[in-house]
Amino acid sequence: MAKTPRAWSPLDKTAFAKLAELRASHDFSLRALSERTGISKTRLTALFHFEMGSPTLNEVTRLCRTFGIRPSEFLHAIENEDDTPEKRTKEER
Repeated sequence: MAKTPRAWSPLDKTAFAKLAELRASHDFSLRALSERTGISKTRLTALFHFEMGSPTLNEVTRLCRTFGIRPSEFLHAIENEDDTPEKRTKEER
């Protein structure tokens, strides 16, 4: 295990803010979400509070599928909402 957790990027935070909205709209408890995704309840709690290490692609993909969303569509949607300095710099090129 890494000595220090991976830092959360603005895109990671955007993704989990949207996933939190989806969780609320589906009315999943953390226990039910853990059972459906195979992600521990402790890890889900940390993710939804932007704590510990940043999310993995596997975790995002599992959650998207649980909420009935294609991961590629989800990533495309949050990429369009990401307004970080890095994205603005790329767009200016």
